[in-house]
Amino acid sequence: MLGMRLQFVFACLFALLSAANSSAQQSNPTQQVLPDAFASWHSSGCDANPQRPALSQEAGQREFRQCQFTSGKQSATIWAGRYRDPSGAYEVYTSLLRPTMQPSTVGRLTAVDDKGLLALVGDIVVGVDQPRNVSTKDLQELTSIVAARADKTPLPPIREYLPKEDLVNATQHYALGPVGLRAAAESVGKPEIAGLAGAAGFAQGAEAMLAQYRRGREAGDEVDQVHIVAADVGERVGILRGAPILKIGVAIVPLLHQAGRAEAKFAEITGSIFAPGY
Repeated sequence: MLGMRLQFVFACLFALLSAANSSAQQSNPTQQVLPDAFASWHSSGCDANPQRPALSQEAGQREFRQCQFTSGKQSATIWAGRYRDPSGAYEVYTSLLRPTMQPSTVGRLTAVDDKGLLALVGDIVVGVDQPRNVSTKDLQELTSIVAARADKTPLPPIREYLPKEDLVNATQHYALGPVGLRAAAESVGKPEIAGLAGAAGFAQGAEAMLAQYRRGREAGDEVDQVHIVAADVGERVGILRGAPILKIGVAIVPLLHQAGRAEAKFAEITGSIFAPGY
């Protein structure tokens, strides 16, 4: 009798817990990387096999969703990808920047042109293919919803070390692996940099940033310089300012692998090496 009573009590508790869990799931549905609705916009369908950014695998893609949204007579295609961490998301975000893009009013770390809008939100990258169809207020609500689901870990500090003067807009690219470095090298028109990918020390935690710079201050001045910022696993940071590309090819590998002994040679080659904070 006692055994039956205990079984009955256990069954009741199990039923109550199951009901509570079911209720919780209904009130807190699984948080997908891209919501089904925001502001007045609602998803009208999602792609089964959407095209993903080229660096998704290296960046550690964990989730990707692309859907069509409608609001009244307006429509837009929106995608969102979640990556290993904010560094991985930053690699994807910078790989998708185009020179025609400008910072948007949607928020920090957003860029927009006629073709689309990009937003970096923690470990999530959001893309909007028809940004003119969506108001700034609605886009801000979307990024706010995504931010509540994102990893708040800070972005890699190496991004702050690229020189700002004469920087060609939206040409900065972050690489945390060889695929990212090759893609960045091609994007800035210096494919010879890609030859360094195998020796740059990425397997040991190295990272790099590349950007294009103008020779002078005028908009029409020739773009013929590439700056590389490289950091090894110990977070020592070296900056090449205005060094010709052939010298960059000589200098980056010693910096990453022989940071102590090679600094004198590095400085002699480039005329400029700094390790902020060290």
